Amino acid sequence: MDYKSVIVDLGPPISVVDVVALENKIGATLPNDYREFLLSNNGGRPEPDGVRVLGYDETDVQILFGVGRPIKSSCIDWNLEILEKRLPEYAVPIGSDSGGNVFYVSLEVGNRGSVLYLALDAVYGSDSSDTPTYEVNSSFENFIRDLFE
Repeated sequence: MDYKSVIVDLGPPISVVDVVALENKIGATLPNDYREFLLSNNGGRPEPDGVRVLGYDETDVQILFGVGRPIKSSCIDWNLEILEKRLPEYAVPIGSDSGGNVFYVSLEVGNRGSVLYLALDAVYGSDSSDTPTYEVNSSFENFIRDLFE
């Protein structure tokens, strides 16, 4: 998929070495479509940015995270650290909506590559680790393809 046709405000170029370092940090390899996206774009803003979250609602994709982006909150590793108690064990945060809720890619066997939505607004101010999670799409490539105005 040509992600560059739908992504603006790309992150600084990264190499396979950078992606491997991220994979070593998370202890798993990334799905191929997401890996390709990072290597060609390193995050950014999708246009269009509308997304349907199954069983939840429609929202936007404000930013897609990357590696070594100038704004820390747009970096995968920063979000891994901040969301440590909220994210499932086999998950990589890939972006957020304008409400601060997070999209992530599952690395779990049987669900690998699926994009899910972590509804952080549902637990705002709570110490509970039970954050509602909703399905978004079966793959990162489909997630991007299905964005709408």
